[in-house]
Amino acid sequence: MLLRDMRNNVKNVSGEDIYLISSEVSKWFNPSDLITQTRLKLFDCDSDWAAQYGGSPKSDNWFMGNYDENILTVYKNYSYVLGKLGRDFMPSVIPGFMDVRKEGYKNEHIIVERNVERFAKRLKEALSTTSGDLLLIRIDTANDHHENTQIEPTVSEGYRFLQVIYNTLERVS
Repeated sequence: MLLRDMRNNVKNVSGEDIYLISSEVSKWFNPSDLITQTRLKLFDCDSDWAAQYGGSPKSDNWFMGNYDENILTVYKNYSYVLGKLGRDFMPSVIPGFMDVRKEGYKNEHIIVERNVERFAKRLKEALSTTSGDLLLIRIDTANDHHENTQIEPTVSEGYRFLQVIYNTLERVS
């Protein structure tokens, strides 16, 4: 098995264990399904990319229509199953999109609303779903100015998103 060989090679070279994180978490799969669990167990931790962001109304409107509630449900389900499997869960939080490129989309496009209060709520809820011994959180995306999803300071938004992360993590520690 490739992952087992990779783990062994890293251990032989460095003397350390490797911690593997996958992006297996998906709104499209049931984490209680045995085939999904087989994939989940291959890694030490499972996460997702961009908090299940979906851009196509044809396939994602059902999910994006009630995004904050739906993402929390997905994360709670995966957190529970991964905890039972002895694996860590790392939720993802997205600050949302500044919709400045709307006219550039060739097809209708759904965006995650960019709002500092909703980001704070998403961050707090995501942190409540972490499982395992580690408190892990993934923020998508930190500096994607080209996608307008950044949390880095800007002239128009200042440090607001970074301040939310600081305030939220300060309460957790």
